Amino acid sequence: MATSHSERLNTMGDSKLKYQRSLMVQRHDAEYSNYLAGKISSAKRRYKEHKDEMRPVDLNEVIDRYAPGSSPYFEGYKINFHTEGSDYVVSCDPSGYLRIQNLKEDSFVDYYTGKTLT
Repeated sequence: MATSHSERLNTMGDSKLKYQRSLMVQRHDAEYSNYLAGKISSAKRRYKEHKDEMRPVDLNEVIDRYAPGSSPYFEGYKINFHTEGSDYVVSCDPSGYLRIQNLKEDSFVDYYTGKTLT
């Protein structure tokens, strides 16, 4: 019997390990999906183009702040973390690019300043 993404992901501990496990599941699934393989390839290409503009963050800190206690789930090719009742979703693509979305304001948040991005 096949297991779902969520069942395979919820066996990990901290957020960074959950994300890394998510990537493993996603890469495995991409072997059977041209769509997913293409999205992963595009994400990696975008990362290479923009990596000098990106600032590193600690995924565990981001999740603890914006989606505490959450488990990752897939939405398309993105790996999301969201705590029920929270206004925030932390969304990561396969290349490691991360966005924090404020659902209430339909905007994104700068992790370093906490300010809404326009």
